[in-house]
Amino acid sequence: MLQDKPLRKLIDETSRVLNKGVSEGVTDNEPPAEMLDKLRNDVFLFSGCKTHAELKEASGLLTTEDGKIKPLAQFTREVQAIHKTYNEQYLEAEYQFATQSAQMAAHWSDFEKESDRYDLQYRTAGDNKVRNSHRVLAFITLPFDNPFWDKYYPLNGWRCRCFVVLVRKGKYPVSNSADAQQKGELATTQLDKNGNNIAEIFRFNPGKQRVIFPPKHPYRQVSERVKNIIDGLKKSSIEKTEAAQDLVKWYKNNLPTKKVGKFEAKRFEVQRTDINEPVIVNKTFYNEIIGKHKEDKRYIEKLELSKKAHQLIKNAKYIHDEKPKHVKASTVKVYEYENDGATIELKCKVNPDGVFLYYMRFK
Repeated sequence: MLQDKPLRKLIDETSRVLNKGVSEGVTDNEPPAEMLDKLRNDVFLFSGCKTHAELKEASGLLTTEDGKIKPLAQFTREVQAIHKTYNEQYLEAEYQFATQSAQMAAHWSDFEKESDRYDLQYRTAGDNKVRNSHRVLAFITLPFDNPFWDKYYPLNGWRCRCFVVLVRKGKYPVSNSADAQQKGELATTQLDKNGNNIAEIFRFNPGKQRVIFPPKHPYRQVSERVKNIIDGLKKSSIEKTEAAQDLVKWYKNNLPTKKVGKFEAKRFEVQRTDINEPVIVNKTFYNEIIGKHKEDKRYIEKLELSKKAHQLIKNAKYIHDEKPKHVKASTVKVYEYENDGATIELKCKVNPDGVFLYYMRFK
């Protein structure tokens, strides 16, 4: 079901929100492109695993304890509660974590360059909101390559505000490594009612491991089949994003500059024999194709074909006029073009500003 359109949209939206946090976290200090790509990929995988966990929990609500199907109203009410938990409460904490984790990953990349002259020092926010288990980590000072940083480099919990700074070697005494490890272990120990350590997942280093979220987060405890599905969705998402970026680059480089009154505009002006005014193809058309057809199985093919839209509309066959349904226009002209055995439908809206190509699809 993760491949179904509604759930795919949930994964994409969760990934979009969390990657916004990543972008915020690296605003002032962007890591190398290779690291940033891996961080964003991790966000997508996390989003897929989270959606799987939410779906699994929701499916468990279908029946009562004695195996009977619940009334729709009850099931709906309980699922809405799950939605609020996962996509409001949890998402807010995850967004904050993504922002700060990305920031710490970017800093790690910088620390690596200065490791021969500086040690690393653990710092807390220094106010009365700092949890006691983290307060004892304050001012731990160790070399960059000390194994302490493999597990206890911030963040060390949800809504953790701790961070690490560079300090010149010799300015502060180096901490006892074994003592620091013990404090780190205590800082990431929180037993639930069953005796499980739910804070152990935070023993990771986002900069070294190139991930935003804990590798051992409960969401990630899925079967290989689920992992493969999410990997496939990730690959598809990356390919679509790259195709969209390629189209934007293409139209910026290829749209001719035309004089429009006193101003200049970037657009194709295509003259047809059935209408007096030229058909205008501008960036609005390409952006519509990019933004509104992501769920189309032929999305990448459509983006590539849109580069030829100005040629297709010139030679397309006029079909009929129709009343506008979703656009502001006096009328909509419908055309078709046969392309390698496929029929391409193109629509132009006619308004006082001219005739604009705005729609293209495979029939």
